[in-house]
Amino acid sequence: MRTTNLEERAQIYALADAGHSDREIAPRLGWKMSVIRKWRPGGKRTCPT
Repeated sequence: MRTTNLEERAQIYALADAGHSDREIAPRLGWKMSVIRKWRPGGKRTCPT
């Protein structure tokens, strides 16, 4: 099983903050949409700026 690392989660947060949708982020980073959905909301709460 492949797991996300901190750098990949930071990319998810950055792309989400830039206005990209889950559907755009998933193929760009090579993850399923369910993974993006899992981490995207957490990034809004915990990602340091």
